[in-house]
Amino acid sequence: MRNNIKRKIKRDYDKEPLVLNDYSYFNGINTIICLIVLGNSIFFIDSLKRYFKEENFTFEISTFFTVITIYIACPLMSFMVFYFFNIKNESKIKFFNKKIQFYMNRKIVRKFIPDNRSYVARFSIAHAIEPKMLLIYSSPLLLIAYAKGESPAVFFPLLVAFLIPVLYAYYIRRFIYHKLNGNLYGFTPYLEIAIDRAYMLPRHKYGITILYFTYKDYLGLKEYFNNTLYIDIDKVERREI
Repeated sequence: MRNNIKRKIKRDYDKEPLVLNDYSYFNGINTIICLIVLGNSIFFIDSLKRYFKEENFTFEISTFFTVITIYIACPLMSFMVFYFFNIKNESKIKFFNKKIQFYMNRKIVRKFIPDNRSYVARFSIAHAIEPKMLLIYSSPLLLIAYAKGESPAVFFPLLVAFLIPVLYAYYIRRFIYHKLNGNLYGFTPYLEIAIDRAYMLPRHKYGITILYFTYKDYLGLKEYFNNTLYIDIDKVERREI
């Protein structure tokens, strides 16, 4: 949502750019890790279901420990990726008056130029666990169960399997936010600010996503969007991933 009254830029971002950590590499790889959690969850829940329903099915102890090991390894991988891209290597974003540049070890790796038509929204993977989203996700499963004459309860384990990686991503972000911010003040499931993402507006082939983990970064972004694009990020559309 745009403010109707445009204001003069109070801060010259070309002379004093806003500099934030770039978490896009972490976010992308952590999404892959979430898919590993999803696959592990589907296998584990399906195996448990077969163990209790099929007399000849045996659930090996080694398989159980493998599943648990993967669950333990996934958060360790997430934190290692975070350390590699945001502590060992410097991933930064610099916000100028009319452009946003991404850096890796002080070298420009990408440049994005927003304009007065840019569409901004806030995204949250945790939005998927809200009741209305659960209803949307479960509706196709319920229809399939009805068509087959089966009890809808047979699809409940699959729904649980899909929720586990969503919760995983949510609590990983929550943990990182707490560590970097010192507390959870200002934490929200909507930590991603997306500008002209391809599936948001067809006319844009490429967009960017800005992920923040501190309240200070949020205040900096709020001021930047207000002063340059005349957008209040607290009033933009909030969408699920």
